[in-house]
Amino acid sequence: MLPDFNRDRKINDEDQSLLITKGSFRFWINDDEDEGNFTEGKKQDSSNVPWSSSPNHGDNKVSGLRDLLDFFPVWVNVKKLMEKQPEGVIFQFRLRQDDSALKIVYTTLSPGNAGAFLTTPRTSCAPALSQSSEVATTTAIAPSAVFPECFVEQLETGNGIVMAEGAACYEKGKWCCERKGLIPEVQITEPP
Repeated sequence: MLPDFNRDRKINDEDQSLLITKGSFRFWINDDEDEGNFTEGKKQDSSNVPWSSSPNHGDNKVSGLRDLLDFFPVWVNVKKLMEKQPEGVIFQFRLRQDDSALKIVYTTLSPGNAGAFLTTPRTSCAPALSQSSEVATTTAIAPSAVFPECFVEQLETGNGIVMAEGAACYEKGKWCCERKGLIPEVQITEPP
């Protein structure tokens, strides 16, 4: 798994090198209260203030275009692992993070346009890949959160980009991408 470490909206070998040389990828908790697409004539906008009593990460969805800035792309790259398996193997993947400190939105984005959702609304997001990025349902990373079959198909093609948001302080271990009976090595080892 690899984040857009240099924040250039694409994930490639440069991000891999930066993760190896610089270590942890860090990102903030989505604890403000963004709503909608812009301030719509408000003189002062207080929705982007941290530590909101109703933070965006708690509403289980992306709260408009403004909220997308609080998400970061991560490439779940398991294509080679899938290619090495015998024909006919049915895959069941899930992300696991012991603190439930992250939520994700499934997408059809590729590594080359991993952060496109930050500049242009994207279709084909959320569990059924049927929602627009700015209103997509988020999925908590928990042991029972299995990747939907339509996203596993994206993994097979090498796409496998999720939009991730911080939902809490990250204390324990790493996040893992699991396949029944096999846990590939993971590269993100610290909190966002």
